[in-house]
Amino acid sequence: AHDGHRYEREQRGIGDGAGGEDGVTAVELRLHGDDRTCWHRRQQEEDAFDRIVKELFDPLVFFIDRYVSDTAAAEDIAIDVFSELIAHRHRYNFKVTLKTYLFMIGRSRALNYLKHRKHLKETPQSVSKR
Repeated sequence: AHDGHRYEREQRGIGDGAGGEDGVTAVELRLHGDDRTCWHRRQQEEDAFDRIVKELFDPLVFFIDRYVSDTAAAEDIAIDVFSELIAHRHRYNFKVTLKTYLFMIGRSRALNYLKHRKHLKETPQSVSKR
């Protein structure tokens, strides 16, 4: 037993000709019992993420808004920052606090937003007539 779960090990190919040419048999590990454990761990991850969002979303929006001076845009950028965390959580290396990490991403995204906004203002909005 490992972590309170029963594992069943099933070896196939012993004496039945199913083994490979090198004599290696297929080994199958199956988890029996509670699939709820996987669900429970996932739920714990979601709960932890929810707590992080509740704690850091407003301060992150405020921080980003100081760069972009547009609360709606700051909220959108903050949502993107949390999406980035979900999509690429392996990039967080624990060298800085999670708050610092999120604010670094937020600052980068805010500066990209400003750069893009400036580019849009400088580009003439001409509509080609055909």
